[in-house]
Amino acid sequence: MTSTVGRGRGTRKVGLAQQPLLEFQEELGPIARLVAQFTLAVSIIHLFLVLGVLLPSPLSVLLFASSLGVLLLAPGRVTLRMPVSISVLLFLGWMAASVFWTSDPVGTQLTLVRNLPAALAIVILIGVMDARHIGPALVWAIRFAVVVSLIVTVIDPSTRVHFDAMTGQPTLDGWHALFPHKNIMTPFLVFAIPTILTFDRSVLIKYGTLLGIAVLLAGSDSVTGWGGALLVVGIWLWLQFFKNLDVRNSSVFTVATFVGGVFTVLAAAASLADLVDASGRDVTFSGRTFIWQASVNAVAEQPFIGFGAGGVFGFEPITPLTASIWRDIGFQVPHAHNGILDVILQLGLIGAGLYLLLWGSVFIGGIRMLNRHPQIAEWVISVTLAQFFISLSENVFLGSGWLVVIVMFRVLLLRSRGLSLDYAEKFDPEVVATTTIDDLNAQIDLR
Repeated sequence: MTSTVGRGRGTRKVGLAQQPLLEFQEELGPIARLVAQFTLAVSIIHLFLVLGVLLPSPLSVLLFASSLGVLLLAPGRVTLRMPVSISVLLFLGWMAASVFWTSDPVGTQLTLVRNLPAALAIVILIGVMDARHIGPALVWAIRFAVVVSLIVTVIDPSTRVHFDAMTGQPTLDGWHALFPHKNIMTPFLVFAIPTILTFDRSVLIKYGTLLGIAVLLAGSDSVTGWGGALLVVGIWLWLQFFKNLDVRNSSVFTVATFVGGVFTVLAAAASLADLVDASGRDVTFSGRTFIWQASVNAVAEQPFIGFGAGGVFGFEPITPLTASIWRDIGFQVPHAHNGILDVILQLGLIGAGLYLLLWGSVFIGGIRMLNRHPQIAEWVISVTLAQFFISLSENVFLGSGWLVVIVMFRVLLLRSRGLSLDYAEKFDPEVVATTTIDDLNAQIDLR
C-alpha cells in the first residue's frame, strides 16, 4: 500500500501513506447520492453545450433546485462541513452585480440564468459528495457526450461542417457534432482526456472513450483543440514521471523542463510564419488579431467594471456596443477569442483580477496537493494549464462550462479530508498510522 523513494540521503513515503489523515464522516444516502451524481453529470452536459441548444438555459435553475434537494437529504455533519470559498463567492458576486451596469440587459439576464444557478449547484454538490462518487458522474457525462457526438457525426452531414447563420452556406470545415462550434467541442474533449485517465476504472471502456475522443479531435480540424490535447496529455505524462522522483532529481527535471520550454517557445516564435503556413492558417490567426485589437479598443471605454456578464457580442438584439465592435473588426464574432480579454470586456479589470485570484488558488492548490493526493492534483494541474493554453485564442475562462469546472476544482481542493479515490484507502490503518504532524499542518494550510 506504500512505497519509498529517495529524498536526498533519506527516503520519503509516497502514495497512500503520504495522504492526510482521513476522516470517517457520514456519507450521502443512496437516493441522495444518485440524485447528486445525476445532477452533476447533467450540469456538465448542459453547460458544455454537448447537446447544443436542445437543453434550455433555465435548466440551470432546475439543477440548482436538485442540488438543494441533495443538501436537504445530506446528514447534518456533512452539511456543516461544506467548504466556503471566498474567491468563488467574490467572483460570482461581482458577476451577479454586473446586472446594474450592463450594456445588454437581455444578454446579461440569459448569462446569469445559465451560469449562476449551475455554479451554486456545483458548490453544493462537490461540497457534500464523497470524492469517490464525483469521478464516476463525470465519467458517465463524458461517455454520453462522446457516444452521442460520434453517432450524430456519422448520421448527420450537417454536423461535419459549419454553416453561416444568415445565408445557410457552409463556411468552415470541421466536425462539431451537436456542439454549436468545433472550438466549443474541442476544449470539452481536452477537459475529458485527463478526467477519463484519472477516474475511469474500466480499462476497456477507458481506452474506447479515449479513442472516440481522438476521432472527434481528428475530424474537428481545430488547431486549438489539437494543441490543447497534445499539451494536456504531455502535462499528465510529465506529472506521472515527476511524482516518482526524489527531491534532487525532481528539481533537475523541473529546471530542464523549464529551459526546454523556453527554447521551444523561442523557436516557435522564430518560425511562426512557417508554423502558420503548415497549419493552413494565416498570420492573423483566422482574423483573431483584428478581434483582439477591436476588443482592446472597446475595453478602453470602460476598463474597470466592463460591460456586464454577457453584455457584449449578443445577437438578439444587437446592441450599439456590439455593432460598433463588429464594425471595427469587419465581421461578426460571438466573443473576444481570448480568455482574459473576454473577462475584461464583460467584468472589467476588477472582474479579471477576481477571476485570476480564483484560477490561481486552484492551480497553486493543485501543486500543493501533489504529494498527498497525486491523482486529484494531476487532474487539476493538467486541466488548468490546458485551459490557460486554449484561452490564448478562445473564451474558455467564462464560456461553455469552464467557469463551473474552476468552481468545482476550488471546492474540491478545499475539502482536504476524504479525497480518497479507492474504498480501501479509507480503511487502511497504515494511512492513519503513518500520518505525521507535518501532514496535519499541510492539511490545515490547505483549508
